[in-house]
Amino acid sequence: MNHKFPKNALRIFSKKKVSHNGELKKDDVSSSSTPETKKFFHDVIYRTNIRGNYPLPSNKEEELSWITDPHYFLCHMWQGNFSSPINDQLKKGETSVLYIGSNSKSWLSDMQIDYPTASFTGIDVSSSIEMNKLEDLSYVDNSFHMVFVRIYENPFTDKEWEKFIKEVFRLTKHNGWIELMPADARCFNCGPSFQAWNEAMMNGLKLKNINSDVCENFHQFLINTNQTKSTAHHIAIGPIGSWGGKAGQLGNAYIKAISAKVKPEVMNHLNITEEKYDVLMTESENEFNTYRTYSFSHRFMTQKI
Repeated sequence: MNHKFPKNALRIFSKKKVSHNGELKKDDVSSSSTPETKKFFHDVIYRTNIRGNYPLPSNKEEELSWITDPHYFLCHMWQGNFSSPINDQLKKGETSVLYIGSNSKSWLSDMQIDYPTASFTGIDVSSSIEMNKLEDLSYVDNSFHMVFVRIYENPFTDKEWEKFIKEVFRLTKHNGWIELMPADARCFNCGPSFQAWNEAMMNGLKLKNINSDVCENFHQFLINTNQTKSTAHHIAIGPIGSWGGKAGQLGNAYIKAISAKVKPEVMNHLNITEEKYDVLMTESENEFNTYRTYSFSHRFMTQKI
């Protein structure tokens, strides 16, 4: 999909004082608006990759860690582990935080270093089966000052997400913060080969009743709980390809890793041989710089009543 970068978002940069001085410049993506972008507008802040407190890897060892664990690249994109306004409370201590999602170890390790007096708990959830087990948790209602959810790959249907979010609210204290980072399978400014691959991957999710555009519904999921004071939706833009500098090269590496994982499924969906699949991905990689391909990372934040 050729997803134009909306004019509204550029105005939001100025209005919300969001940094725009990193590797992805506003001229790198089109500034005209489309229906696809307008449907996100309910207090959305767009961020670009910026240099700051979470720099890119400086050696091959660090780079390998970043490729094998998306945690580090996501922290670079967002320049931090969370966006909710709970920093001062975490520093004071006696604050309990629950992480639910993919590979809890990396996020918890970072947070424990930054906030040694706070209390952290992690639960790895990567499938709907594991998600259903959350109801059996021994935690009583209103147990945590903050619940942070980050899923690298979306394994849930919309109904499962709504059920999951209600459980997250149950675990969160009154006036506590909830932050959600669902996966977004859709990429933008795709060339024809990569567009074919991306659509095939999303159609594979659709066959499992998984909505690849579920992020469009998250704001409403939160509102439907009737337990929110206010909600915010932030979007970070991740370049794919060397046009985006070192960050774009890492984005390319992630696509390679994902393409290897979903190879049999996409081959079957496109009805192509392994050789043709490899050609498709080589062509896709060549397209990234021509079309300036990129992806979105989402953060939804809300405070419980």
